[in-house]
Amino acid sequence: DAQRLARGEGLVRAAVEVEMDRGGDSRLDLRRVHGKILLAAEPADAETSMAGALMDYAVALGGVADELARQDPLPSAARCMDRLQGVPLPEGLAPLPTDRLPRVAAAASRAAAATSRGEMYPVHMAPGQSLRQMAGSFSGLRHPLTAQQLDARVRTRYPQAAPLPDGAELDRLIAEAGLPLRPQHGLYVPQVAETFTALSGSRTVATATRVGDGGPAAEHSAVEEQLRSLLASRGFLTLAVDRSRLDVAPRAIASTFGVEIFDVAQALVTEMRSLAQAHKVDWSLVLRADRPDAAPRDAANLRRLVAGAAAKIEQYLASHPKPLLIVDAEVLARYGRMRQLEELADPATSRPATRWLLVPTEGDGRPPRLDDKPAPVVGGWLRVPRSWVDATTSATGRAS
Repeated sequence: DAQRLARGEGLVRAAVEVEMDRGGDSRLDLRRVHGKILLAAEPADAETSMAGALMDYAVALGGVADELARQDPLPSAARCMDRLQGVPLPEGLAPLPTDRLPRVAAAASRAAAATSRGEMYPVHMAPGQSLRQMAGSFSGLRHPLTAQQLDARVRTRYPQAAPLPDGAELDRLIAEAGLPLRPQHGLYVPQVAETFTALSGSRTVATATRVGDGGPAAEHSAVEEQLRSLLASRGFLTLAVDRSRLDVAPRAIASTFGVEIFDVAQALVTEMRSLAQAHKVDWSLVLRADRPDAAPRDAANLRRLVAGAAAKIEQYLASHPKPLLIVDAEVLARYGRMRQLEELADPATSRPATRWLLVPTEGDGRPPRLDDKPAPVVGGWLRVPRSWVDATTSATGRAS
């Protein structure tokens, strides 16, 4: 709370003053940047002074943070991390933990802030931009929101963004941002329970599309029209299908829209076997390392093997010239490769062709997940009806 924060700030101030009073023996260095005070502590085992280099590194991080925060749409957490990790480290300094790096960058910036996921955004970000950035997060929303609840959602994601207005001005911003909400009796009501994706100009925004009013045939036609319109966009879309149809849905989608199926799990295992063979590593050792009780050294070796194999797969996904339907991608979440998948889904990423990610869903209306991680839904997501999968599978079987 505010009282504890004030006491903590007082203790830090007192400790800094005591240390700075030591003069040349002080292990702290102080610098004023953009109206802020930066402190750097000399490492206890450093043979030469590093405080100045640490300050320079922090200021460089801050400059990158400001550059990222000025972009619209904002870059993904993955892109932000890549840029920040690209800032040269001072000699002898170990890389900062990935959860701390964005916080240091924001602290040393002129006007950037960091989300809990490591995204950079401008301090006092305009309400319209905040809503546009969050458009995809309202996919699958089933309950009405008050203006205060909507503002709280924005503040949870972007704590230092400007507060949302209310009344007619908020109604206008919601409509411009493409949120699947409509004002009704002082509340903001989801337009539909299931949310689809549409393209507005060159920017991907999540919008609601009502289907099914004319029965299954009309619903199927609407789904196909939606997907065909997205094929030419070279965009990224997450498709959610009932888990009971996960085995037949890829063929139904591929045969209808002419996309290639890419099985991530199969490709990853193939690449891992190839790398293991090249380094003369017995495959049984790899399997033994892929267990919760694996020895730390074995687990570390497995992570390196996965990283080497996954890099080739990620390069293929980024560069293959034809539209791809990406399936069985839970392994990317399991092995900590979600950042690279989010980079591929980033609207700012240039892709040679469309990428669709197929994920299972339990049909409860919640946004789709990969393993226990949220699937990329930066531009929304589309729920493929079971009835469409069944009808398409049946038609494909008859044609063959």
